[in-house]
Amino acid sequence: MIGKFLLHSKRRVIDIHDLVKFCISRRVNQKKFVVFGPGRTGSTLFISICESHSRIKCDGELLEYRRAFGRILPAARARKVFPSLYGFKLKHFHLSIQGIEDESDFVNKLYSDGWSFVFLHRGKIGKQAISLQLARARNIWHVKNQENLAYVDIDPHETLRLAGEMLKSHEIYKGLLKDIPYFEVSYEDHLINENARKVIFAEFAEFLGVENEFDVESLMKKTSVSDGKSFVRNIEEVKSLLTEKNFEL
Repeated sequence: MIGKFLLHSKRRVIDIHDLVKFCISRRVNQKKFVVFGPGRTGSTLFISICESHSRIKCDGELLEYRRAFGRILPAARARKVFPSLYGFKLKHFHLSIQGIEDESDFVNKLYSDGWSFVFLHRGKIGKQAISLQLARARNIWHVKNQENLAYVDIDPHETLRLAGEMLKSHEIYKGLLKDIPYFEVSYEDHLINENARKVIFAEFAEFLGVENEFDVESLMKKTSVSDGKSFVRNIEEVKSLLTEKNFEL
């Protein structure tokens, strides 16, 4: 059975999660963190800055696809890069992809196993929904050059529906973290501006217990605006509907 091992010497079955915990139990000094939050909140930027540090190794959405040993893969990856610090991106729906029914229990187990959590979020849900619509329309999620980005029309009502889903998603993340201390990062307050990134990553270095050698200069560009002009041709129509429904822009 997947997830179980039979130890013939003692003739008993143990959970593979417990086996891996035993295998890495001596690596108590390794700092591990989970970048936890919904899409379009700056997680790719956050991870790229983390990887500018000589002592930190990161993965992207490690559990985005079904894995045979998804429950223990983060621990195995952390062990592989030891003694470096290790982090990976996690969205709450990744857990159901791995067949994990009790999401809260899994998150709390990660914390009890020594994982720290970084909660990324975005205050302006309306802009987050517009960003997602643009990414889907172009099938371009992150850019370093805005020159070839297309101007598009997006469906205002679909954008409104997505904003509603994002608001619910935000509450799910908050609920999963309600019993866990976490390092909070706001897209608007901490990631958009380079000076703000300097402050938040100085705090993050202290949180991790490492020297602050993060390179916060980013080559990544916004996918929604250029020089203050929106890439959405019908942006006023979209804004009007979102504002009418009290979504901040």
